[in-house]
Amino acid sequence: AWVCDISGILWITPVGSEYGTLTVARNKNGGLFVSRGCFSGTLCDFEAAVEKTHGNSRYGEEYRAAIKFIKLRFGIDEISEEGA
Repeated sequence: AWVCDISGILWITPVGSEYGTLTVARNKNGGLFVSRGCFSGTLCDFEAAVEKTHGNSRYGEEYRAAIKFIKLRFGIDEISEEGA
């Protein structure tokens, strides 16, 4: 990734069952690119993957807290989609 502004990237570590790093960066269209382990995609896709993989487990709760922080940090409304 080419990051021009430090406000366009976020790392959360350690997180999840493997204590890895969750990376979030603004893409060139203004949306968010999320990477964690073998997952890479949009924030909406990440939310769906967390629900499918972790459900209401401790790690699901941990990721949902991280997603809430990401939305706050990047100014994403709960009801709107981030740009893809």
